[in-house]
Amino acid sequence: MNPFSKTLRSFMHRMTVLPNDAQCETCGYFDITDERVVAIIRESGQDPLAARCRCPEVKAAADSVDRRRWNAANLPHRAIKSTPRTFQGFQARDGAEAAVKAAQAFVSLEGPAILVLIGAWGTGKTHLAEAVAREWLHRGRTCRYDYVPDLLDELRSTFNSDGDDTVHGLMNMRHAASLLILDDLGVVAATPFAQEKLTALVDQRYRQGTRLLVTTNLSSEQMAENVGERIASRLWDRDEVVDTVYLNCSDYRQEPK
Repeated sequence: MNPFSKTLRSFMHRMTVLPNDAQCETCGYFDITDERVVAIIRESGQDPLAARCRCPEVKAAADSVDRRRWNAANLPHRAIKSTPRTFQGFQARDGAEAAVKAAQAFVSLEGPAILVLIGAWGTGKTHLAEAVAREWLHRGRTCRYDYVPDLLDELRSTFNSDGDDTVHGLMNMRHAASLLILDDLGVVAATPFAQEKLTALVDQRYRQGTRLLVTTNLSSEQMAENVGERIASRLWDRDEVVDTVYLNCSDYRQEPK
């Protein structure tokens, strides 16, 4: 029970002049911006600051954590007037149904922990990856989205850095997220150093059963050539650890509006 409730009840004969929202319904503490409430609390020998409603502070702290979580997700920054890529905004087409169903199940933590979406340019792989990320974040979870060519640039920039702190920080940020999304994996050939780090990211998810979503337009052979055989072996696993789904549809950008 709020320790100040008894104090306020002892002054009920004076509370009739106070607004109904003088006492917070959520936490039981009080609006100390109202001078009449402050006077009653002081007359009881209590500190008004200790009796203040903390809900705005709690909400501000929660909002700050939420903003940091969304910022850490690294979702692509679209044009200001563009619509965020969501499941509701996905253009339904023949050949994409299985991928949509798999992506929605993935968000609900159904099926294998690793989902690989394979399709040509413009089939909607990235849209679905972003839709998964947004829904994942809306459910209060942590996520890290990486467009792999940009990630390779990041890895490259750490190669000649002094010490391992930069590399470890980069890797730990991705290991810590409950979902890692690697968009367009294999589209650019990786150096041996980058291959090692990409393999570590994929391998950790594979061994620990944590969530990984990969999009690519490559075959397993092409993937092996560009980023290494171990990654290709993991992503085309046949032991029900990985759900590999093909988008067999045309480029939506070439379709008539």
